[in-house]
Amino acid sequence: MSGCGVRRCPYLAHAAAAGTLLGTPERQRVLAATMLLARDLIAADGYALWQLERNPTAWRTVAASGVSDAFLRAIAPEAPDPAAPFREPVFIEDVFAAPTLANRRDDYIREGIHSVLVVPMTIRGAATSTLVFYYRQRRSLPAEDVQAGGALGSLAAAALTTADLYAEQQRDKERWEFLGKASTAL
Repeated sequence: MSGCGVRRCPYLAHAAAAGTLLGTPERQRVLAATMLLARDLIAADGYALWQLERNPTAWRTVAASGVSDAFLRAIAPEAPDPAAPFREPVFIEDVFAAPTLANRRDDYIREGIHSVLVVPMTIRGAATSTLVFYYRQRRSLPAEDVQAGGALGSLAAAALTTADLYAEQQRDKERWEFLGKASTAL
């Protein structure tokens, strides 16, 4: 299948993405791989992975590319929602016509953003992360790009869940080893 690119062979692209994302249990590598794969799969001007943090409860970016830090700080929700309010990818062709984004209008103008694709990511049963694609020109988006974004979001969510569980397992192992050594010393 030589010459088979992402657009012509989306299943191969998704299989390669799964291997890349699930190939490491390290959270930072998963985040970096997610950003690289987002750029490879769907052309956009900027990308950001947002995550709902528990303590304190707030949305923050955990990885981003192609958008300014000032923009990301400005559009972070002031009153955090408990989770992303949708389960399927949402493409907004004109951010200035979307009532739900009216409070971010000035920030979109400053950054030059006209369209966005927002992909919810379900981690541990809750949509507590989103992968967002930012476009500096108003545009339509083919359905296959929206589907590819959804598939990437699902893969990234699975990889992040795995990385988080691996980190918890490592902490538990270290704690049990410490307790074992402490009990031997006593």
